[in-house]
Amino acid sequence: MINGKWVEVYRVDNYHGFLHEQRHWRSSKPIPLDDNLPLNLVVKDYMILIKDDYGKYRNYYEEKMKKERNEENEKKRRIEQKKTKIKSRRH
Repeated sequence: MINGKWVEVYRVDNYHGFLHEQRHWRSSKPIPLDDNLPLNLVVKDYMILIKDDYGKYRNYYEEKMKKERNEENEKKRRIEQKKTKIKSRRH
């Protein structure tokens, strides 16, 4: 949970018809994984990986969200500056 909301940060599954991971701090695009191993071994390996690295993954995601918020705020600030310039030209 981040700020009281359930957020997918990282996931591994076969929902799209193939075994893949999704690193949501980069993109939600599925990244295919080698599925030559039995599924139970793949799940076991990724459960260990997620347990060990979740803090890192969460940090990556939070940094991405912070960057996007800053970019959005900067965009809004520029729009407001343009509006102010237009209004000052009219007077």
